[in-house]
Amino acid sequence: MRLQAMTAGLGMTVLLAFAGHAAFAEGEPVATTKAGPVRGAMSEYNNKVYVFKGIPYGADTGGANRFLPPKPVEPWTEVRDATKLGAPCAGPGFPPPPAAQEEGDDLDKTPIGEDCLVLNIWTPALKDGKKRPVMVWHHGGGFNAGSGGSFRYDGTNLAAKQDVVLVTTNHRLNIFGYLNLSEINPRFADVANVGMLDIVQSLEWIRDNIEEFGGDPNNVTVFGESGGGSKVTTLMALPAAKGLFHKVIAQSGIALKSAEAAQRTEQARKVLEKLGVGDDLEGLADLTTEQVMAAFTGSGPWVDGKVLPNHPFDKAAPEVSAEVPVMVGWNLTEDTFFQGPQVVASEEKLVAKIAEDVKDGDRAAAESLIATYRKVHPDVSPNQLYFMIEGDSTRGAAALQVADLKSAQGKAPVYVYHFQGMTEVRNLMSPHTLDIAYAFDNLELSKRMNGEVTPEKQALADKMSTAWASFARTGVPAAEGLPEWQPYTAENKAIMVLGDEPQLVTVPEEVAAAAER
Repeated sequence: MRLQAMTAGLGMTVLLAFAGHAAFAEGEPVATTKAGPVRGAMSEYNNKVYVFKGIPYGADTGGANRFLPPKPVEPWTEVRDATKLGAPCAGPGFPPPPAAQEEGDDLDKTPIGEDCLVLNIWTPALKDGKKRPVMVWHHGGGFNAGSGGSFRYDGTNLAAKQDVVLVTTNHRLNIFGYLNLSEINPRFADVANVGMLDIVQSLEWIRDNIEEFGGDPNNVTVFGESGGGSKVTTLMALPAAKGLFHKVIAQSGIALKSAEAAQRTEQARKVLEKLGVGDDLEGLADLTTEQVMAAFTGSGPWVDGKVLPNHPFDKAAPEVSAEVPVMVGWNLTEDTFFQGPQVVASEEKLVAKIAEDVKDGDRAAAESLIATYRKVHPDVSPNQLYFMIEGDSTRGAAALQVADLKSAQGKAPVYVYHFQGMTEVRNLMSPHTLDIAYAFDNLELSKRMNGEVTPEKQALADKMSTAWASFARTGVPAAEGLPEWQPYTAENKAIMVLGDEPQLVTVPEEVAAAAER
């Protein structure tokens, strides 16, 4: 339930003055950014947290700026309203999977647009001299859809309970962020991966402005789930982002390899053909947003040799972010989100499905893998076992690959978790995205996906949100009720199992077997 009533009836206006910027009335906080002053509001969930929405960190990316690197926003002098979400970046997006329509309840319904380089901030105080950790959330939706405006990303509880500054951002997506024109027209010869450059510019804005919002520009954690996890692990390979973030959390999403330049060039030629634009690109800037979206084919980062010199986590962890601590993990039954709660109804169908999906048709190998799982999970239904194996062999394998490469690099710790919280909603079990509400401590806002809040669920949310904030603050995840969380190494292969009774374990035999595929 939204708690608008928490700020109702305050009646008395309380003036607070901060050195160096304007006084404000309670409920109307004003902060001064490098570009100009902005007026936020009190959180509707807690009258001790200030919220600023839709602050521009870059200029409009439409028209003449389309497909080019981000530019600074034009300064302003009057106090600018920052109480409403800015536009999600343009793209066709995609509806929630049929298997998880509940996800749609949480999505940002603000109209899309190309003037979309905006961010949102939740903070306990403005410019009070404290150096709070800054946690910058990167939304899911692959590199093709989504925004930082989902209400499950509300940062009130993290700000209030953990004393951090929470930031969510919008950045260019799909062909608006990743159309490779560099080999088609000389004007774009040095232009690449502008969607990732948007993220870099948002971090530069945070570096230059976040002290005004009570945050520490020298202690910034980038984190995200699904496509957001892919963004922050891609960010680790960008030279332009070096020094702009200091820790990384990737939840159920990893960028191991990006596309090759030739793939993106071929894609760009097809897009231009659909748009009726030649290599001279004449008229490209005059097309409407809707016309460009109609040529959409799906896109994402590519190795261009400049912005993204190498694949993020292919044969080694990126050297440019070697000193940055990392936390990675995945959920118990990720794919119920995509496939629905019921896929296999018998052991025979389980074997056939695992052979098809995981073992490249090798029935004997599938039976061996299932037997390894059955030793540990004798009472689990064939259906649940299928989803456990599927998740471990895909997102689990990617997380463990990052852990192996990062620990082998030996310059910063890496921590691994396996989320096993469950939802009773349509027997989705532990689907993709379920962990978000736990990390944000937003179970009350996520009941459609996470189900009714129980003491057990809230206890896990308390532990996870505290551990996430602890990692942001110190580089070590810790919380009351969690065992001591050891870094993952080649020797101990430590994983924190996050469920009703958290425990630190060595990578289980069955998980290792699935990850090897």
